[in-house]
Amino acid sequence: MRKIVWTFFCCVFLFGIFDSNAQRFKGFSGSTDTYMDELNEMIFSDVNLKGDKKKEYEVLLEQYRQAWNNFNIQHRKDIVKLSQQMFKKNARARSGFFEFIQTQIAFQSSNQSPESYNQWLKGMSEYIAEHNLKIYNQAVVSTYNLLDGGFLYLSKSVRWYMGDAGGYVFRNDSIRGVYADINSEIDLSYGTIT
Repeated sequence: MRKIVWTFFCCVFLFGIFDSNAQRFKGFSGSTDTYMDELNEMIFSDVNLKGDKKKEYEVLLEQYRQAWNNFNIQHRKDIVKLSQQMFKKNARARSGFFEFIQTQIAFQSSNQSPESYNQWLKGMSEYIAEHNLKIYNQAVVSTYNLLDGGFLYLSKSVRWYMGDAGGYVFRNDSIRGVYADINSEIDLSYGTIT
């Protein structure tokens, strides 16, 4: 009887190990053809992604599919490479990829040139190689805030807004890294958030 119980528990234990590993995302293959499917798999295999956040991702990924189709081949390769780097630094659906996808969609709907986007991708690839994930994610969020709302700085209590007249492009150099080069006069506004 003990042998049967012992065998039963071993089988249940091994089944649990294989089952949990089978659902874990292993990484991006590097192919632009399978990237969107792999991104979906990475996001929806995250057991901690639940409820409203899962619904937000469904909407976001639908928007991203449209943006993905507008990227040129080189940008797609660079996105996949950057995604691989992010995954190696332990970026996951809840910590990094949501903001990364939002930022790419914001680039598509902004007036930024393909070269500006190219400079940003190149700079962010270097940035993640040299910094930890938290600092990298802050840079992605800052980019999104600038693209989406014109915010040079945004916190829970303070915002610096450059107004509609502000023109800028993203550049990347060996000294400063990736940065927004403001190329026109701006109407800088400061405000507190209550």
